[in-house]
Amino acid sequence: VMLPLILLLVYNAYLVIRMVVEAKLKKQQEQAEAALAAAQSNAALDEEEIKRRAIEEYLASQNAGAQAAPEQPEAEQKEDGKKEPPQE
Repeated sequence: VMLPLILLLVYNAYLVIRMVVEAKLKKQQEQAEAALAAAQSNAALDEEEIKRRAIEEYLASQNAGAQAAPEQPEAEQKEDGKKEPPQE
């Protein structure tokens, strides 16, 4: 009379343990997926940051080159002005 009751108790314990293990595995899988998604978004952000910095450096070098170019003709004009007397 006790044997069926003991078998039912063992079977129910098995079901509870199986549900707990599946829940833990599902939680770990969700955490792994979230970590992977976060890593991918960070990689995309890092790539965008690298591109933005490269563009900023390029524009800064272009601006520096553009600012240096007008200074040279002014210097040449000053030298030309020294060589020629001012005309009235």
